[in-house]
Amino acid sequence: MLSKYNYFSKLKSGGLIPNKREVFCAADVCRIIESEIGCAILTVNPIEKDFTLGIVFKVVTKNGLFFLKTHADNAECRSNLIKESHIFRILYDDVVFCKTLEFEQRNFLFMEELCDASSSPETIMESMLEHRRKLRNHDAVSINYTFESLLEVSDSSLHHLYDNLLVNKQIYDQCVSYFEILKNANLETCICHGDLSNKNIKQKGDRLILIDWEDAFVGPVYYDFLYWLTFFDNKEHLTKENIKKVPYDLEISIALLLLIVIVKCEISFLNNSYLNNKVSFDDRLHDVLVLGK
Repeated sequence: MLSKYNYFSKLKSGGLIPNKREVFCAADVCRIIESEIGCAILTVNPIEKDFTLGIVFKVVTKNGLFFLKTHADNAECRSNLIKESHIFRILYDDVVFCKTLEFEQRNFLFMEELCDASSSPETIMESMLEHRRKLRNHDAVSINYTFESLLEVSDSSLHHLYDNLLVNKQIYDQCVSYFEILKNANLETCICHGDLSNKNIKQKGDRLILIDWEDAFVGPVYYDFLYWLTFFDNKEHLTKENIKKVPYDLEISIALLLLIVIVKCEISFLNNSYLNNKVSFDDRLHDVLVLGK
């Protein structure tokens, strides 16, 4: 989430030029795979959807289906891909074919195609805690985002949305109160995925595989579970019963949910996608606030 916030906020302020996908093409993909992997390529097709900060190609080879992912042309995107590759190899090197490559001053992640997976609050919680155990002793992973920076972003986002009349005074005041609680909370942290949506949950055999770790950050242990609950696709799971699966005081869990929704709203405001929203920011935040009563 922080990578998208940084990108769109800098873009909005004129401090960044838009990422250009045409800097890297199918011919480049063929050259790299043939040089570094050595497998015969049948087809290469770019994937345009849902990759703001990366450039992704679907690659069909004689050995099966793969994806090749590289970064947009800025230092933060490159750093995020290196981080993603490192974490993915720690977690799944024993089960998923995945190689990290560096070629002509670009970094790449080359991995086999995985099946979509169905998920539930129980499987998400189980998977999240498993990843926490595996990443516990990997302090060498370079993490460029922190929970402190996310708190700062959520605070400025709330004020910005209120100033632009996208959040009413009552909702704003309640969010401010919850954020004060969060700022004073002493929460155990770990390496979190940072963008745990259903599209980033895959499967191989009976094992859940989380992809796209570019937003990984050091945050509260149960952050990813709460983040997953905030998606419209998971609205049926956004209940007090599921929130209580998290061993925090209820008000802290509510504060984290509000933080997540506020920053999501701010990103949609910055990239203008909010203009097509069917649900107002106030309504989204209200759906979280009522769970605290």
